[in-house]
Amino acid sequence: MSRHAEAVAYVVAGLVMGVVWALGGDTPPAEHALRVLAILAVAALAMTLNGRRRARAGTARDKRLVLSLLAAKVLLVAVALLLDWILGAWLPEPSLVTAGCLFVLVAAGGPTLHARLSGQAPPPAAEDHRPGSAESAA
Repeated sequence: MSRHAEAVAYVVAGLVMGVVWALGGDTPPAEHALRVLAILAVAALAMTLNGRRRARAGTARDKRLVLSLLAAKVLLVAVALLLDWILGAWLPEPSLVTAGCLFVLVAAGGPTLHARLSGQAPPPAAEDHRPGSAESAA
């Protein structure tokens, strides 16, 4: 999958999670979290099926990547529940703010986390060891 397609997939995933979170704001928190986790389970199933297809094509993903992304999603739902609870003390509709945060975190942070976990992230900047540089003079 190209980086652009991955970014679009994360924007769509963030939008879906945000909308589901916003629409479920009037339900009990446990039910609300279970609904979002059910969506994540469907996404995990789709990733597994896609992984099997990729394995047949010879481009299988590392299982640690899939497990790490799943763990990140569960952690994201836990943080969203906590944020919803904290914002509930000050705002009449905390789920709308939490939904917006979910969208931004998934859409912006998803591709970055995905690249980092899959080893596609650019390497950290190398230290400057040229003669005359500040570090080589020390």
